[in-house]
Amino acid sequence: MDYKRTYLTFLIGLLCIPLMYSQFTTVGENYNRFDPTIKTLDYSNEPTDGSPYLFKEFSPAKISFIKEICLVNFDAYNNKMEIEKNGKIYYLPQNIFNYDIKFLNSKKTYQLFNYEQNKKTSPGFFQMLTKNKGIYLLKKERIRKLEAKKATNGYDQSRPITFKRMKANYYACFGNNNAIKIPSKKKHFTNLFNNHYKEITAYMKSKKLSHKKEDDLIQIFEYYASIN
Repeated sequence: MDYKRTYLTFLIGLLCIPLMYSQFTTVGENYNRFDPTIKTLDYSNEPTDGSPYLFKEFSPAKISFIKEICLVNFDAYNNKMEIEKNGKIYYLPQNIFNYDIKFLNSKKTYQLFNYEQNKKTSPGFFQMLTKNKGIYLLKKERIRKLEAKKATNGYDQSRPITFKRMKANYYACFGNNNAIKIPSKKKHFTNLFNNHYKEITAYMKSKKLSHKKEDDLIQIFEYYASIN
């Protein structure tokens, strides 16, 4: 027996395993090329209040790199965009950008952007409120998990695991995949627009717009795109 050849064949086989796995999880139109993931957060056997999902159920959506309509839901607590297919859950990739998810019922459209959270940059799904000339106004919807709490005396009340929807945060993106959180101070907000900050300031004053209101933000970003 040629032991050297046998060993070499075995070694090549080991090296090919990661490559085969990489090809399996590559994004494509065939569901078999997604990563079917067993959900690690299963609360079906214990009482809960609320849901980690943004929507009550999986809803029809159009994903830009898939031809067919998919059933999708957004796990906003875990920042996972999920597809349900034949009883399996498939997570949409978070290592590529420039694809979008359009929910047909709610008319909401989501896209992946990098953003800073807890002093760490990571990808996350954002609702796109405006998109014009590479200028985005984004909305980050958030859900918080409260751990179960047992009553310790007659005055306390027990609480199951609770998912609570938090106030959304707003972000801006200018021609790349990096989302910048909208500053709370007006001066810092207008500085986002670089050389056009004077025009933005004047426009906000003339229209009596606030950078802390969603509808006003949409109007401001649409105006900025028109003069940029």
